Amino acid sequence: MTGLKAIISGVIFILVAAMLMQLAYIFLAVGYNSLSKEYPFLNEISGIFRYLIAIPVFLGIMFLGGYLTAAIANTRVLLYCLIVGIITSGGMMWMALQNAEITLVGIIINTLTLFATVAGGFFWQKKNPQYLS
Repeated sequence: MTGLKAIISGVIFILVAAMLMQLAYIFLAVGYNSLSKEYPFLNEISGIFRYLIAIPVFLGIMFLGGYLTAAIANTRVLLYCLIVGIITSGGMMWMALQNAEITLVGIIINTLTLFATVAGGFFWQKKNPQYLS
C-alpha cells in the first residue's frame, strides 16, 4: 500500500508542478514576445529559449518527483521512481503526440525525464542508506 501511495503522490506532484511550470512559461513567453518587438534580434534566439529554461526546470521537477516518491516509499525506491517516470513522461508524451509524430528531441527528453526521476530516488536513497533495497 505504501508503494501505491508513493506512486500516486509522485505522479500528482509532477503533474501539478509541470502545469504550474507551463503557466509560468506562458507568462515568460508573453513577456519575451513583447520584449522582442523592441529588440528584433531576440526573435532569432526564441527557439533556444525553451531549451535553456523549460527543459532544465522540467527535469528538476521530475527529479523532485522521484525524490518525493522515494521518501514516501522507503522500499523498492528505484522501481517506484521508474514507474512514476514512465507514467508521467509517457502520459505527457501520449497527450502531446495525438496529432503529431515523435522526434529525436522528444525521445531524448523522454529518456532524460526517466533518468531524472530515478536520479531523484537514487539521491534520496544515498541520503538515507538505511533504506537501501
